[in-house]
Amino acid sequence: MMKRGSPKTHSNQVKKMKDEGKPKQKNLNVELLRLLSCFLVIMAHVKPFYIMNGEIMDGALLIGCLITPAVGCFFMISGFFLSEKTSSKKALTNFMKRVAWPAFLLFLANIFLKEWLAGPASRAGREVTIVESALMAQPLEDLKQLLFGIIAFDAGIFGHYLEHLWYVFSHLVIIIWMPVITALIRGKGERAMLLLCVIYLWVLLIIDLNNLFPTPFRLYQPQTAALQATYCMAGYLLYKYLKPFLPAGFAADGHENKAIGTVQNKYPEWIKKTTICIGFFILFFVIITILFLSQRELFSRMLAAGADPESMMRDGYFFSWLSGLGFLSALALSSFILSLPLGWIRGRFRNALLWLSGTTYPVFLLHYFLVQKLRVLNIEARAQLRLHAYTAPGAIIYTVLYASAVFLASAFLTAVIRFVSKLPKSLH
Repeated sequence: MMKRGSPKTHSNQVKKMKDEGKPKQKNLNVELLRLLSCFLVIMAHVKPFYIMNGEIMDGALLIGCLITPAVGCFFMISGFFLSEKTSSKKALTNFMKRVAWPAFLLFLANIFLKEWLAGPASRAGREVTIVESALMAQPLEDLKQLLFGIIAFDAGIFGHYLEHLWYVFSHLVIIIWMPVITALIRGKGERAMLLLCVIYLWVLLIIDLNNLFPTPFRLYQPQTAALQATYCMAGYLLYKYLKPFLPAGFAADGHENKAIGTVQNKYPEWIKKTTICIGFFILFFVIITILFLSQRELFSRMLAAGADPESMMRDGYFFSWLSGLGFLSALALSSFILSLPLGWIRGRFRNALLWLSGTTYPVFLLHYFLVQKLRVLNIEARAQLRLHAYTAPGAIIYTVLYASAVFLASAFLTAVIRFVSKLPKSLH
């Protein structure tokens, strides 16, 4: 029996302290998925209209298909690293610190900037400066709306420039369900989690079909876990059970996977890597194709029935994370990104990707201000006209370029804000 003061025990304690002091190695696959999901969200907010002059725009529809998995992937990422050691209390603390607090700071900024963001459409009826906008602010009224929005779980009450904060409430739903999720994990309840996911997915797919082929009666929808929590559980199951099927040196966590044993020696490594990636890519492509055809058919029927084209310009049912096809697309895209061989990405390029992925939440918060201001200044409309966004190729080129510019500008603002926030500490 080893004595407490033995040299071996002491060396093990020192090694443990050193390991705890090291920064955790980030998973490049997960960070790439986080980065891509954020970019797709920005694409969703700058894409052209689906319907123009009573006609369906196929280019915009294709973009709608590509952006569909974005929100679902974010919810799934929140479940990737759950384990038996996950603490619900710590999850709530992290939510308040990393999600709710930055959103509250954005809310405070909106109080003083919203008249400037509105441009000529503001109460002043003309372009106002930031100083004038701050002087026109009514903080007490806005804080009252904040209270109402929190009680109603509705970010729309906060105002036009904060509508995207619905994500904060959705993330809070996951935190509320966290004690149940962690209890299932500790109790080896993966089968129960899988059953919940399958039931919810089945219900969503039935609703998808009902939108294309309406029934004369209302379909029963069984009540299960909240959809956000279901995405989180699906992410946990996907990340846990996908890794063992990845070849050695190809694991999703960036470490060598030796769990497969002698099976991995039957085929060359590159064949296994390529097969896994291509398989998930084909799955994603098939789902995207079904998405495109389903939404196009739905739009065609709505237009034929005399529906108002303006009500269909920006929103498509199948392009939502609330649809069954949206759920499947998020699963397929997550699987594809997790299976990518990213071990060759090193050095500055890897550091740049990790830095950009670390800005995704601030970029998400800030980009909506930027998009709305550029829209008021008519820059978005001019970019669409210049890049022929009303043609299929032009719509794709415009959306990718414009979303890239908005993302990089938001990332730059994030870097500036972080630098300024650190100045007092560095000066001290």
